[in-house]
Amino acid sequence: AGTLYLASDRIAQQAALSTAGYDAARGLRYLAFGVLDGSVSHVWFRELDAAVAALHAKEDGGWWPPGAGADVAAKVAADFALFTPGWCAAFLLVMAVLRGSRDPLARVRRDWAALYRGNVLAWLPANVVIYAAVPVAGRVAAFALYNLAYTAVLSLWAEQGKKEGEGEGEGETTTAAAAAAAAAEDRVGVNR
Repeated sequence: AGTLYLASDRIAQQAALSTAGYDAARGLRYLAFGVLDGSVSHVWFRELDAAVAALHAKEDGGWWPPGAGADVAAKVAADFALFTPGWCAAFLLVMAVLRGSRDPLARVRRDWAALYRGNVLAWLPANVVIYAAVPVAGRVAAFALYNLAYTAVLSLWAEQGKKEGEGEGEGETTTAAAAAAAAAEDRVGVNR
């Protein structure tokens, strides 16, 4: 996952046609977050499958109706209710810390809602397809491939403040957030 985050940021930097050249420090931030995300996601997918299976296990007197559709709905709902909110906060916090922000929590407070909305819009169809069609052992890879495009757009959004001359990259504006949300709505590739 780390390598795909690095590749997606490289794509984002190329798309921005920066005259300053490749920003290796920025690429390393995405590599580091990708390693973290891949590790946490691997555990999440395994535990989520076990939890959903337990909902309708006969030996537990389960209450959840068995069936692929119900299982996919439960996984998608849990993903957006439990995993994605933390992922959004972690992304914003880790990136601000790695960028050297004096107040990384300010970034979380300011941009979390826009990032979460963009994630839900961009990832809902992908989550349904991946949870329905990809076995748990292949989910990190499947999400990582979809994430390649998403992270390229997210990287452009997150780094937009630097181009707007606002110092440490803390000044990403609501315009940048709106652009990220619009990209998600257009399915250009803005979850995780």
